[in-house]
Parts: sequence; structure tokens; C-alpha cells
Amino acid sequence: MNGHRWTPEELLAHEVDCTLGYFDAETAWQLGRAVLRAAGDHDQSVTVRVARGTQILFHAAMEGTSTDQDDWLRRKLNTVARFGHSSQYVTQKLEPYGAGAFEEFGMSSAEYVLAGGAVPIHVDGAGIAGAIAVAGLSGEDDHALALEAVSAVRASTYRGTFTAHESSGIPTIRSVDHVAYTVPDLVEAIDFFVRYLGGELVFTDGPFSGDYMRTKLNVDPSASCRLAMIRMGATINLELFEYQAPDRRVEVPRNSDIGGGHLALYVDDVDLAYEYLTTVPGVVVQEGPNGVAESSPVHGQRWFYFLTPWGMQMEITSDATARGYRGLPGARLALPGTWDYA
Repeated sequence: MNGHRWTPEELLAHEVDCTLGYFDAETAWQLGRAVLRAAGDHDQSVTVRVARGTQILFHAAMEGTSTDQDDWLRRKLNTVARFGHSSQYVTQKLEPYGAGAFEEFGMSSAEYVLAGGAVPIHVDGAGIAGAIAVAGLSGEDDHALALEAVSAVRASTYRGTFTAHESSGIPTIRSVDHVAYTVPDLVEAIDFFVRYLGGELVFTDGPFSGDYMRTKLNVDPSASCRLAMIRMGATINLELFEYQAPDRRVEVPRNSDIGGGHLALYVDDVDLAYEYLTTVPGVVVQEGPNGVAESSPVHGQRWFYFLTPWGMQMEITSDATARGYRGLPGARLALPGTWDYA
């Protein structure tokens, strides 16, 4: 691992990632062991401590470490307890104060330290329940090693712990895998997305039928379907279904209908995309390209809607500022990737 500097938003996101389903002495042991394993995998020697309040639940030092690191761990954990954030976050936050940070915040260097490596452990719905601290590397690498350990243990703390009221997100979630749409003619839809929108057909599958159509897909038990998976650039997979069912509705929902929706594609030149789509057979291009008000969170965006030959709603969008849209404090939409991929 190499030293790394994170933005404040990234460091706060790290703390969200350090949320466990529960935290007890056994969890602390697992966290400490995870640090030792990760350090060994990286050919590093560190000292690690996991604490709940003032109680030390796990402490271990690898060969090649020193007793000085015990004091670093104590002071890092004190920093987490004082500020309620990782010691890396606090270190970067107080950098503008320079050498005067300790005096400004009434801290003693004998009790606190500005160095990364200690992160708070949150329990879902209960707040901070403890902390893990690593010493022996650079502050940034100590921080990264602590995060790696929490990530290794996190999923196991959620198994069998859920209740109906919990809504903090799906444990171990990584990304959106795909979006899916039902189309009237699978062959026509594949041809459209591949020929005119630049998608790549990855596979087709089916037909599928049987009573499990009701229990697994929530459709009529006598329904059948075929599907195709199309890769749309480097970041999105698009799944297309064609169903045969006795109660199937054939009207494409409007944007104002419950269940309506649209698929938006990002382009660098919205005017060129508009001109191109007006030449595609069967496509209906709506008014545009359109801008947005300066007061809008997406100021700089230009966009327009269009309908596929079978009536599916789609959008083309672009951000003239190339900076990504922001919203609530610290929140930011995911930025588009490139279309090409290996």
C-alpha cells in the first residue's frame, strides 16, 4: 500500500463503511485478527488495538514493532473519542491550524495525536460503539489497513440480525448491476440498442416458464419469457425481457404513469446526439435540447427525451460544466464513465 490523501467526503464515507450489524468482544477479536492477516499479506508489521470505550478488547503486536506504537494507539483512540471521527479525518481537518492545533482545541500532545490509523466502529442504528486503531506504518496506510479489516468482517456481523424497521441499506452492496425493461419484440429491441445506440449483445436466454414465474418473477404462472443482456458502455448492463402472458398489458406507460420510467444516456455533445437520433428510423425525438435554470442543482445540464420505435421512454443528457452535479451537503451524483471498455 502507498500513502494516500482522501477528500473529507471520502473520509466520512469511510466511516459509513465502518458500520457493523453488532459489535462485541468476539467482533473485536475478528477485527484485530483481520488487521494481522492483512498486514501479513502486505509484508507489514503493525500493532493493533480494538476498544469499546476505555476497555481494550483486543491488542496485538507483530514481530518488528515497538512499545512506542502502544502509545500511538492510545493517543489515536483518544482522538477518535474526542472528535467522533477517524483520526485521519481529524488530522486533515485540523491541518490549517498547523502547530497551533493542539492549543486551539485545548489538547495535550501527551494524550492526543494528529495521525491517521484509528477509525470509529458504528453499530447500525446505535451510533459509535467502539474503535479500531493501527500503528506502525504511515498514518494513511494505518488508516487503509483498519478499513480493510472492517471490510473483511462487516458482512458477518449482519447475518441473522435484521428486523423489519431497519433501513440503512443492503449489507455488502457494491453497485447497481443492471437495469431491466420489458419490450414487445426482443429481436427488434436488441437490434435497436446494438445497431443504433452502440450496445453490445452479451447473451440471450430462455424461454422460461412454469409455476415459478409467479413465485420468483411475480407474473401469471402461465407466463413465459425470453431475455437478452446488452452491455451499454463501461458501466451499465441492460436486460431486456419479452413476455407472453394472458394478462399482459401492451400499452407503454407514460412518464406520468405509476411504473413509468426512462433510461438516460450521457453524451459529450448533446446537439450532435439530437441530430443523429432524428435520423434513426421509428424514433420520435421530443423538444430539445433543453437547458435548466441557474438555480437548479443540475445547472449546466442539457437534455432531451426520445421514444424508441416501440414507445419506450429514453433521455439524452450532458453536463456542459463537466464537473458533476451536486445536491445536499457532501452529496454528489455518480459521474459518467467512458463508453469504451476492455
